[in-house]
Amino acid sequence: MSGRAHSELPVQSRELQLVWVKDGYQVGIDNDPAWTWKYLGDQNQGELIVLSPDLYYPPSAVSIRVHKTMLIDRGEHFFKRVALAAINAAAKKYQASLVFSSEDLKKSHYGVLNGYSVDFISESKAGKHDTKIFIARNNVNQVLSLTASTLEGKLSHISPVLDRMWGNISFVDGNTYHAN
Repeated sequence: MSGRAHSELPVQSRELQLVWVKDGYQVGIDNDPAWTWKYLGDQNQGELIVLSPDLYYPPSAVSIRVHKTMLIDRGEHFFKRVALAAINAAAKKYQASLVFSSEDLKKSHYGVLNGYSVDFISESKAGKHDTKIFIARNNVNQVLSLTASTLEGKLSHISPVLDRMWGNISFVDGNTYHAN
């Protein structure tokens, strides 16, 4: 018998908190370790903010916003132009000096959401961050904007979290949306 101790590495369960958001959707948020969330909103639109746990590396923030009054049922070319305008407007808020073109957009898919995304480096008082912006629509053409931000060079580390979270968004009544 060997004198070595045998130990197994702990395995995270990847259990999800299923959170119902008053904007008409449910999202799965990592629960092991538990990410925290809060809802900020008014009558026109709300935003779900999801934050990594205190001891999680890399520290990260994710937001999901449903644009209640935006239904885009026109073709893909038109939606891509809308996504490009929205991404450039959002990038300015992140103090990115970039202006994206339609060639910069990556066609992206998470669960019931289809749209366009970009990854870039943003700046704030705290320093540089990797940022992803995803402009999407669900199967009834409801538009959402999803963002993620983490330490520079670490976006790939939170990609599995985004896959689980953004891929586990479902809408009330079989993925349909009903405005209030």
